[in-house]
Amino acid sequence: MRKKFLLIILFVFLLLSVFFILYFSIQTDREYVRVEILNATKTRDLESKFAEKLKNKKCDVIRMDSVQCDSFLHTVVVERTRKNKANARIVANILGCRSIFMEIDSTMNVDVTVIIGEDFKKYIK
Repeated sequence: MRKKFLLIILFVFLLLSVFFILYFSIQTDREYVRVEILNATKTRDLESKFAEKLKNKKCDVIRMDSVQCDSFLHTVVVERTRKNKANARIVANILGCRSIFMEIDSTMNVDVTVIIGEDFKKYIK
């Protein structure tokens, strides 16, 4: 009887431990996620539309710019600071974007880079 009780307590403890580890692994360290927005399309002023959507949802847009490239077909969210992609997931969920990549670069002073692609219309409703 005592062994069963101890096993049940151990099992509950393990379940709670797993839950808390998973829950806190997707949390960010700060109240705001620092975001850089790059427009990789030929359409002007998309950065400001994306920035407005993110600023309403606890994101601090640090930098906005247009980049010169042939064409970026899909919008992507790039994690810059955390290996578990917690910041990128927050931004991707706000935008409704499924393309998340990781390229850690602590020298950039941003948590996430959003690269706007030609599919931008589905993100700025």
